[in-house]
Amino acid sequence: MTNQQKNNVRLAVYGSLCALLVLAIALIVAFTVPNKSGNLTPEDPDVPVDNVAIVFTSPLDETNVLMGFSATELQYNSTLNQWEAHKAMCLGASADANVYAVYDGVVESIENSYLMGTTITIKHNDTLTTVYSSLASEPNVKEGDTVTKGQVIGKVSTTAQAESALGNHLHFEVLENGVKVDPAEYLDLEDK
Repeated sequence: MTNQQKNNVRLAVYGSLCALLVLAIALIVAFTVPNKSGNLTPEDPDVPVDNVAIVFTSPLDETNVLMGFSATELQYNSTLNQWEAHKAMCLGASADANVYAVYDGVVESIENSYLMGTTITIKHNDTLTTVYSSLASEPNVKEGDTVTKGQVIGKVSTTAQAESALGNHLHFEVLENGVKVDPAEYLDLEDK
């Protein structure tokens, strides 16, 4: 075989490999790039896609918002006599009112601290967590329990000393991927 023939064979092999590489990249992109709705395209039954919106039940039967969520605008905390960001929603309620899990999940932790009182953290999925503080010291659940939407997990109290001026209330937080977000995005409290 001459040098010219060897070069032609090398070019043909190289061209074939490049064509296969381009085809492989095109297939990978076609099966992994989300479309405008967020679904993977083309729709593959083996690819899990969850487009179900999460809607919380109210954590309390009868309530009013004492302090809303504010990540950037400072709110006055009359207990601590200071201005601060309030990355939660404080909901007023009568003493010993039931507190409900807002969505199905697993009790990740139960903690007691002087500032926030008895606190239950529920993990709902890989990205969504809710936190319930200022609860009575004896919750209705324990760490590791699976809870369902609307299940009683504890009672309202005044154990959050950092917000004692609010009286009986629930300090409620929602975290997406570990970042606190406005609970109002998930709750409809107009009828409460």
